[in-house]
Amino acid sequence: MANPEPARPAASPRPQIIVVTTAMLVFISYWRAAAIVLCDMASTVYYIGGIVEQAIGKAAPWYIGAVMLFAYAVRGVYIESCAMFVRGGVYRVVKEAMGGTMAKLSVSALMFDYVLTGPISGVSAGQYIAGLVNDLFGRIGIHVTVPYNGTAALFATLITVYFWWRNTRGLHESSDDALRIMQVTTVMVVILVAWCVLTLLARGGQLPPAPVPRNLRFSDDALGWFKGTRWPSFTAIAILVGFGHSILAMSGEESLAQVYREIEQPKVKNLERTGLVIFLYSLTFTSLVSFFAVALIPDSVRPKFYDNLISGLAMHLVGPLWLRLVFQAFVVVVGFLILAGAVNTSIVGSGGVLSRVSEDGVLPAWFRRPHRRFGTNYRIINLIAGLQLVTIVLSRGNVYVLGEAYAFGVVWSFAFKALAVLVLTTSRMRRSAKPHSRSRSTRAANSGAASVAATARPTHRHSSFLGFMAFHRVWFDNDRLAFTVGGGAINNPGRYLVLVPPINGASAFSGTPYFTAAPGDPYKAWDTQLTFDYMPSQFVTFRSEFNYRHSNVPYFAGEGGVTPPGGNTGAPGSIVPGWSPDLRRSENRVTFALLVKL
Repeated sequence: MANPEPARPAASPRPQIIVVTTAMLVFISYWRAAAIVLCDMASTVYYIGGIVEQAIGKAAPWYIGAVMLFAYAVRGVYIESCAMFVRGGVYRVVKEAMGGTMAKLSVSALMFDYVLTGPISGVSAGQYIAGLVNDLFGRIGIHVTVPYNGTAALFATLITVYFWWRNTRGLHESSDDALRIMQVTTVMVVILVAWCVLTLLARGGQLPPAPVPRNLRFSDDALGWFKGTRWPSFTAIAILVGFGHSILAMSGEESLAQVYREIEQPKVKNLERTGLVIFLYSLTFTSLVSFFAVALIPDSVRPKFYDNLISGLAMHLVGPLWLRLVFQAFVVVVGFLILAGAVNTSIVGSGGVLSRVSEDGVLPAWFRRPHRRFGTNYRIINLIAGLQLVTIVLSRGNVYVLGEAYAFGVVWSFAFKALAVLVLTTSRMRRSAKPHSRSRSTRAANSGAASVAATARPTHRHSSFLGFMAFHRVWFDNDRLAFTVGGGAINNPGRYLVLVPPINGASAFSGTPYFTAAPGDPYKAWDTQLTFDYMPSQFVTFRSEFNYRHSNVPYFAGEGGVTPPGGNTGAPGSIVPGWSPDLRRSENRVTFALLVKL
């Protein structure tokens, strides 16, 4: 009788593992990618015209149009950064090009942008709803006025809380929703443009005044510390101020970096098509609305519609009143959809940025701990929503205040991005110009020949200069408080514009072998500056300032100094045996000053 086989132990349950690869992702067409970006960018049209006209006057449409043309160049920078295959948007691009410190500053500006995108979009949606309600109440004889700013703040709060709840639970992202919103928006745009043209043919209109200094009417807030000076009378300064207040029109460009990884092949070509679609759509929609508003709404009435300009434009078209009211309601509904979508985009976008920052160790890993039930980064979402709610409360529903602050983030996130792309492009061009590296065995076998070839190869040494500076200043508390942020960078091979460190008494005339200035000697440097001013009167300024400077070669004086022991020795700048200066690649400097104007 055969012995029965011993019972096998029960197999342990195998864990089920799902490996997610790009093959499982669904890629989208450039039309859908453009719709996603436009859901953020096109929302600007609902408030940009009123904000800029309040700041600079009736010539605002010309400056908005100029910014939309400039936005095409800005879009080229974002497309270039995506084509470099540096993933992660502004933070990763700046970090690869200029290091962690500049990346942190850039992501701060970007987060400033994202945090304000939600409140300004939600508040603008509330302003349009309040305007529609008040208009309807007035026409049916109800003598009740809904407060604009209070209603706007309430709706912005409700929208933010709703999308906080949806994102905490895990919002299903789909390009279908963005495409449908833009399809409805396009219908509204076509009707609006056609109806405005018909109105102009029927009763005429006026062009905005030429964008020259004599036609600019700056508000007190728009001039800042230029107020009371002759500077605004200079053409270049006046145009720069007007352009600066209009720069808000190009917000939303960072969304290109977010959708790039989802675009179908060929990626770069489709991204360029996406950029072209965005440019044509935003140029047509954003610019024309501002021109039509000045042309069709009387000057005495238009200030009432600064916060809901498209509603005012709808009510000043030709046609029966009931039809204009229906179209105004349609404008408000479309505006609510696209502006609410921008609130969600701000939460999703800023959540992605903070997640990457947390992964790099800038933020504690505590922020990335997933929700027990939904698996989302709920702590990051809580932080973003909390900041947006605080911003709504502090602004009290004032679109103008939010818009001026929002422009700050737009400018600086682009400035850091553009500088990083420039640095990356230059460094990669230099690397590609070098001969390709060979294997270790090949290098060992041909070391003698390689040495001879390297010695015989002519070296091209040249001198040149490239540099820039950019600063932005914001005033608060009736111009008593001011905050300035800025910086710059230079590339000066040959060092002919670099101040010679005073090593052993060296000067530009004497020079010094410790810091040569021969053709081709490299010198690259950049700096950033943060300044806070307290100005109790127009004659006194208390200033506190922080500077960080960095160069690619030792240049800044360290703790050991640049003076030999016992003082300068021998001829100025000459070599001192047994001693060398203490030069560093970077320095931090904190300055406190009292400025008095006599």
